Amino acid sequence: MVVTSTVAQTSTASPELVSTTPTLPPPLETAVPAPVNASPVVRNRLSPLSAIAGKPFLEEVPDDIFYDQESGDTRELQLELLNAERELVSPHSWLQLFETSQKLYGIALRKDVGQHNYVLAALDDDGGHALTDFSITVNHNQMLVAPNHHFRMDLKLLLARGFPNKVDWVLNVMSKLSALFGEPEASSSVLLEDYVDREGEPLRIVWTNSTLSAGTCDLTEIERIEAVLIDKDGSPSPQLQKALSPEMRAKRISVELEDSCLPPPPPPVTLAPTEPPTEPPTEPPTEPPTEPPTEPPTEPPTEPPTEPPTEPPTEPPTEPTPEPTEAVVPRVEPPIVHNAMKPLNVTVGDLLLAPVPDDLFMDAVDGMSCYTPLVLGLANRRPVPANHWLQLEPDAQRLVGLPLDKNAGFDLYHLGCTNSRGLEAYAPLEVAVAARDASASAYSAEFELTLDQRYRAFMRQPRLHVLLVNKIARLFGDARADAVVVDAFRPGSVVVTWFNSSLPTDSLPRRRNPADARGAARRPGTGNGARAASPGA
Repeated sequence: MVVTSTVAQTSTASPELVSTTPTLPPPLETAVPAPVNASPVVRNRLSPLSAIAGKPFLEEVPDDIFYDQESGDTRELQLELLNAERELVSPHSWLQLFETSQKLYGIALRKDVGQHNYVLAALDDDGGHALTDFSITVNHNQMLVAPNHHFRMDLKLLLARGFPNKVDWVLNVMSKLSALFGEPEASSSVLLEDYVDREGEPLRIVWTNSTLSAGTCDLTEIERIEAVLIDKDGSPSPQLQKALSPEMRAKRISVELEDSCLPPPPPPVTLAPTEPPTEPPTEPPTEPPTEPPTEPPTEPPTEPPTEPPTEPPTEPPTEPTPEPTEAVVPRVEPPIVHNAMKPLNVTVGDLLLAPVPDDLFMDAVDGMSCYTPLVLGLANRRPVPANHWLQLEPDAQRLVGLPLDKNAGFDLYHLGCTNSRGLEAYAPLEVAVAARDASASAYSAEFELTLDQRYRAFMRQPRLHVLLVNKIARLFGDARADAVVVDAFRPGSVVVTWFNSSLPTDSLPRRRNPADARGAARRPGTGNGARAASPGA
């Protein structure tokens, strides 16, 4: 059997040829990211600064305050000085900045005493910036409290463009005056009191010499300085004009003396004897020459009555002459400030005990003491109220007080003296109360005590505050209360918290419990510790 196989052949159409080479997309452009500018950063804070009223201030900004990745340290950045509101300081500000040398400079007056807050800005080339705030405290200058002389000078500015800031011309003049007297600027005796810079008015500067004591008056030294500054005709001296050129020219200059430097007025005794001598010589020669020659023997009884009235009038005028000197001179001479008190500085919570010098005042009749007790007055010379934190103890002749947080700041007081003729004199006294350091690590332990007192009545009697601090010091065997730092008085009845500044801050392993503090205050005899005796006990 034949098997026939049929193979079916299928024909397939050949497909169209397609290229196997892949089609690539256009090459991508790799974007290189633009460098991101890094703003400057603050590496170190600027330490608190201090200046003295009336003296030039200059402080270089440290080079490690700012840092910029692209530019470098502070010296490679542009600095700007801003006020507390973060605005550029005004040209009238007493503090300015040398942008090229990066130095803070200026000069403060007595009205600027206190703490001032500023902001220092650092800018790089791309506009990035960093800010850091700092404070500068203007301290008192005791030579400005009661100077006995003042030099005043009016000036004309010769520069066409002038000075960019107000203090610039003032510092320029003070530098020229120091050079005139051969003094280095760092130890110059020129002490600025005030200056005037108003539109349409001549520039004026007022200063005193710090080498002359405020209590005594050295007229010889003042006259020596005056001879250098003022010519014989009263105009500014040629050497002064030369020293001020080419920026300035002095128009007028004068020296003013306070009462303590003025010579005493001449006694008015010369006016009293002028009239009596004229009358007695006219009367005696008219009558005696005519009568004695005519009847010498018969007129003896008549001559004695005529001669006694002529002689006594000549003697009495000579006796009353000392009376006007004693009666008139004291009336026109009030007491003078002889030894001005230095400004007082105290911190909130610290007890202030400041003795008043015995020779604060001097009187021509009463000497170094006042006829009536001293009086402490406010800036307007009104007596301080009984609830004011600062009081005067007339018997001990000292100032006492315990300032609290609300008393921080600067205040002007007056100590008043009245002599035996009822004439008054006032000595200014500046008191600055600094805010306490808010750092919790400033003290290692806090103590608490509760007083059996009504809170409002206690707070109205600052003398009780002083008495309490002294009693706490004596409780721990301290003769002085320097180590007691009061934190606060709180109601309920009266809760007082305080620190002991004599304790080391690094020796206690933990903060003591207020109950432990009450226990420590309880042991000497305050009962159960919940209530302590009245401070008046």
